[in-house]
Parts: sequence; C-alpha cells; structure tokens
Amino acid sequence: MNIKKIVLIIFTIALFLMLALYGALTDLLNDTSKIKNIEEVQAKLSQLAHLDKIIMQLQKERGLSAIFYNNKSKKYRASLDIQRKKTDLVIKKASKYLNTITIESKRQIAIQTINNHKQSRFVAFMNYTAIIENLLNQSELLILKTKNSDIKNSLFYYEHLNIMQEATGELRGLVGGILVSKKISRQEYEEIIILNRLFEENYNIVQGKIQLKLLLTNKDIQETFHIVNKIVNINTLKGSILTDVEIKPLKWFKIASHSVNLIRESTIKEIAHIEHIIEISKQIAQDRRMRHLLLWCIGSLFLFVAIFISFLLSKKLLEEQRLLKNYKNVIDNSPNSIVSKTDKKGRITYVNDNFCRISKYSVSELLGKSHNIVRHPDVDSAVFKDFWKTIKSGKVWSGIVKNKAKDGTPYWVDASISPIFDGKGKLVEYIAMRHDITDMVLQKEKIERTQKELIYRMGEAVEARSKESGNHIKRVSHYSKILALLAGLDEEEAESLFIASSMHDIGKIAIPDVILLKPGKLDSEEYKIMQTHSEIGYALLSGSDLPLLKIASIVAYEHHEHFNGSGFPQGLKGNEISIYSRIVSIVDVFDALVSDRIYKKAWELEKVLEFFKEHSSTQFDPILVKLFIENIDKFMRIKEQFEDI
Repeated sequence: MNIKKIVLIIFTIALFLMLALYGALTDLLNDTSKIKNIEEVQAKLSQLAHLDKIIMQLQKERGLSAIFYNNKSKKYRASLDIQRKKTDLVIKKASKYLNTITIESKRQIAIQTINNHKQSRFVAFMNYTAIIENLLNQSELLILKTKNSDIKNSLFYYEHLNIMQEATGELRGLVGGILVSKKISRQEYEEIIILNRLFEENYNIVQGKIQLKLLLTNKDIQETFHIVNKIVNINTLKGSILTDVEIKPLKWFKIASHSVNLIRESTIKEIAHIEHIIEISKQIAQDRRMRHLLLWCIGSLFLFVAIFISFLLSKKLLEEQRLLKNYKNVIDNSPNSIVSKTDKKGRITYVNDNFCRISKYSVSELLGKSHNIVRHPDVDSAVFKDFWKTIKSGKVWSGIVKNKAKDGTPYWVDASISPIFDGKGKLVEYIAMRHDITDMVLQKEKIERTQKELIYRMGEAVEARSKESGNHIKRVSHYSKILALLAGLDEEEAESLFIASSMHDIGKIAIPDVILLKPGKLDSEEYKIMQTHSEIGYALLSGSDLPLLKIASIVAYEHHEHFNGSGFPQGLKGNEISIYSRIVSIVDVFDALVSDRIYKKAWELEKVLEFFKEHSSTQFDPILVKLFIENIDKFMRIKEQFEDI
C-alpha cells in the first residue's frame, strides 16, 4: 500500500475521530447539563424540606393556639410556648435557604391575634392557615419549576400528600378550638366540610399507593375522621353549641396530631424515595460524564496522533514525489533508456530523444500514432495480444521485441511496459522502458548460426566417412522438420530438430572402418559393435547446456529404439522414447529405403509405404507413421530436391 493511500486512510480515520469527538463532547455537555438540572432539583428539594418543616411546626402551633384561644390555662399556655420555641428554631434554620422575613412577620400578627382576642377564633385560626397555604403555594411553585418530568410527577404526588397533611392539621386546630369552647360557628362548620372534602379528593388521587391504604386503616386516623364526620353530619346547630361530640380537647389534639404525623411519615418516605431516585440519576449521569470525558480524552489523543502521523507521511509523500520527478528526469535523459508513453488507447503521447534516434522518426511523426509504426512484420501478433492482455489487467509486461526503423532496418529492444494509475486506482496511461539490445541479438544470432553450421558439418563429415550418400544428412534434416511440424511441434523446436537430426549417427565416428565400411552384411559380433554408436554419440553430445546439443544427444541415443520396446540400446517403448527420436527413426529409415546404398538398390515407393504400415506400432510410432504416409508427397519433393548425383 502506497503512502498516499495510507495518508487518505488516516485522514478518513481522523474525520471519523472528529465526528466521534463531537458526539462525545455533545454527550459530555448533555451529561453536565443533566447533572446541573439534578443539582437544581436537589436544591429545590432542600427548600421543600425546609418549607415542610416550617409548615409542620406552624400546623402544631395553629392547633395549640386554637385550643389556647378558648382556654388560657397554664397547661395550654406551657404547651403553646414550647411549640412556639420549636417553630422559632425551625424558621431560624430555614432562613439560610429561604426568605423567612415575610413568614415571621405574618406569624407574629397571628400570635398577637391569639394573645389579644381582638378578632374571632376563626379569624385568628385562619391567619395561621393563610401562612401555611402561602408556604404550600411556594412548594407548588418550586415543583412547577422542576424540568425533569418524571421527578415533577413524583413531586406532585408528594404535594397531594402535603395537602392531605394540611387538611388534617387544619381540622386538628378547628376541631380543637370547637371542643374547648363547645361552640361552633357557621364559618367553622363550612370550613370543616371543605377540609374533609379536600382530604377525600386528594386521597382519591393517591389511593393507588399501598402504604396509604394501610395508613387509613390506622385506629387514630379512623377515630380522627369519625369525630370530623360526626361534626359534618350535624343537621342543626343548637344555638351554635356542640353537644353531640364528647372528647376532651387534649385527647383530640393527641389523636389528630398522630394522624397528621402518620400522613407526614408517608410524605417523608415519598420525598426520600424521590431523593433516592435523584441521587441514582445523578450518579448515573456522573458516571456517563466520566466515561464520555475519558472517551473524549482518548479520542483527542488518537486524533492528535493521527494528525501528527498524517503530517509526517504527507511530508514524506511530497519528498517521494520530488524524488519521483527527479527519477523521471534521469530516466528520460539517460543515454541508454528508450522511453515512450501512450494514453489508454495506445496513442503515443511522449517519446524521448533515444526513441527518435533508434526509430529514425521525429517527435511530430510519432505523437498521436500507435506503436504499430515501428512494428516489425516478423513479430507474431500473439506477442502483442499477450502484452495488451497483461497491461490491461494492471500488470507489467516484459519481453524482447523486434522493431523496424523508418528506413526499414530492424532493431531489438528489451522492453518493460507498465500501466500507470492515479491515486484513486484509475488507469491514466502506459509507460514503456526499453534498452537497445540489437548488437547483442545480432551477435547471438551469429554465434547460433556458427553452432548450427558446425553441428551440421560434423554430421556430414560422419556420413562422408561411412560413405553414405552425400545428401542423406540434408534430406533427413528436412524430413525431420516437416514431420515435427505435422506432429504439432512449434517452429523453434522443428528448426532445432532440423539441426540436431544431422548428428543422429555421430557415434559412428568411433566405429572401426572395417566394420563401418564393410560392403556386405555384418556378422553378430560386428553388429554388436555397430550398435554401440548410439551410446557413443550420446556420450559425445551429452552434458552440454546448449538446447540444440541436448536434443542432438537424445536423438543420437534413441533413434534406434522401437515403439514396442524391441530396439536398442535401452529397450524403451512408446512415449518413453522422445518425440524427436521417434521422428528421426522414421525419416532415417525412409531415406535409407528410398536411396541406393553400396549393399542394396533403392526400393519402390509402394514397397516402402507397405513396410511402414507393416511396422507401425512395432518399430514406429503409429500416429507419426499415419502423418508421414498422409503427407508422403511433401517428403518425396524433398527427396527430389536433394537427389544424389
């Protein structure tokens, strides 16, 4: 993977990191905002708690004040003084969190009304009630300012409990005063009915709570509302004198106070439950904020690292691009590099001076043309199909190509053609790098011609010694090439066999003249010696790295092997015998049969063909024999062309 792709990947990662950091920062801010809201709710709950404590003490003070209004005995006075001190203490503590000046001033007015008897008992009582209702309104306002809907709903439930508590507390004071005076006014009577109804309405709202169902089965609460209902159910007021309810004021106050305390316990439990929920929510939010803060810190670190690495790689990429440009200039201006570029369709877009020099075309003659302008007709079209297939697949093609200059002279180049892609992997152009190897190719061809000539001459020399016909080697060479092409060998292999076949009897160079030149039939001992020429020929030719001599050594060794395994020297059969040896075996025998020798006359063609048919699959390869017979006219033309004189 190149640096450009790595930089692109890192930038992509950095972008995702930035988006993730933005998300984490948003979550972090949301968590902080949520914690702030929770803390505001906690502050409101603290204010509610102080308001609740003041209300509780004022309710007790109101109840005792109602009793003391009608009975100023020392016992009631002492109880009221103790309660007033408790109320003073609670208001003083709450002054740190609430504005208690208004509360205290209104309370002092209510106290003076009780002490001086300047107004009726009901008015004095309602002074306290007005203060308490004002505090309840403040509680409700705090609840309404709460933003969290779940907590707000729970606080409204808590508010309903407070209303029930206040209704019970107010009943405690009203009924207490009535019991002391044994008198009840129309206003007091109607207020008791309103308070009783208010209690029932709020109870219906919160009655789904199990603890309230248990609460209302309490004996003191039942007794409290039994007395209240007796008062409510009075049909007539006998001169405003209460006669049907018989209970001592202090006992009533004790029972009613217990009822108020029981409701308050439920209120305290509810507010504790709300505080617990809020504390858990705050802890969860704090944990979330800590996680998001940690993620943000880690993400920021990774982003910094990614940006730093991108900077380093970008710097390296720029350096590589500068180097690449320098390399390009070096290659284009190199005295040994032949450079050209084409577009995607193969049209030349650039050539360097070396290309023009070797092709003898000018730049203007080359630009916009294809490389067919320098194509040599000797080069097979399959070569061009192969390199186009290779470079179009995105790979580099390399090979030796024969080209033709403008004046018709050939030249050879060792070429490497590469597809060039942009940063997105899209093909842009092709670039070809070549090196002139014309001198090397010509020198190699000269050496190969010399080698072939020497091998061919050696074969002729051996045949001359054995007094074979002068053109036997030429005919066998041409026969071998024709049959090789018919058998499917390519031109190069067929040409190699053309030369190598001339050496098939090279081993006869070591056979004594008395045996080699004997005009008559050889005896068994002489025949054994003659057979050794195959192994001698193989020993002479084997061990060379030259492909031509390798083929020649195989032919010399195997050309007397028979297809059924009855030949010599190895007894090979079928495809164990090389294709080269199977070919030479047929054409060598053919030329011997159709030519005059010192020990025999040439055979008629019909007899020769009958011989090959008879020995097909035994001495000769049946497939090659079939090809040979089907194309006998080609072989006869060679015989006629190189007829012995």
